[in-house]
Amino acid sequence: AMLKVYGNEADARLAVARNQQVILPYINSPAVITGAHRALLQKFGAEDAAKIIRQNPGILACDPAALAATPSRDIESAASFVAAFDSLP
Repeated sequence: AMLKVYGNEADARLAVARNQQVILPYINSPAVITGAHRALLQKFGAEDAAKIIRQNPGILACDPAALAATPSRDIESAASFVAAFDSLP
């Protein structure tokens, strides 16, 4: 599911390295990963959805229906926060 969402193995591996909970079977499933991605695509389009999942891979562990109902600005703010936090030394 991660390879499908990220489009290549290198980006998928990088995302998993940043947030391993996304692939833990007792936390998440392939259906949630692809469903969350689909919700982001519908809300933001391909380019912005790709930016969001690069900034915050953990978003792919969110309930797709809840994600679709979340205001766009909240999703973008959370992704920016995670990216900034991850860049701290």
